[in-house]
Amino acid sequence: MKRMLASSSPAMVLLFMVFAVLVMLPEASAKRWLVGDNMGWNSNVNYSTWVKGKHFYNGDWLFFVYDRNQIDVLEVNKNDYEKCNSDHPLHNWTTGAGRDDVPLNVTRNYYFISGKGGFCFKGMKVAIHVENLPPPPKEDDS
Repeated sequence: MKRMLASSSPAMVLLFMVFAVLVMLPEASAKRWLVGDNMGWNSNVNYSTWVKGKHFYNGDWLFFVYDRNQIDVLEVNKNDYEKCNSDHPLHNWTTGAGRDDVPLNVTRNYYFISGKGGFCFKGMKVAIHVENLPPPPKEDDS
């Protein structure tokens, strides 16, 4: 029995240390944003207004809900965003279900448009700035 305890002791110490490190890590709070809130991804939403005041962080998700028969979700570069050009998307996030999650896993600007039906020209486009989470507040030593 002593031999078994002696051999498992380093493993138990390692397990304890891993657990302790995990407990001390700051809590990450990724958010899943419903694009357009209860209106979803459609031509009746001002997405410039929708974005105002929101902070998108690395690790968040955009959730696009739309009519899959009429609308799509294309990620484009800034120039194509401004011109509503859907000819060369960086990524087509349309899965066919009309319920698409887009991971925001790089700190940069993202540009999304609908390339169908001329909806982009009617304002169906959104630009998202993704940043790193701010550091946690420092504890007051007083």
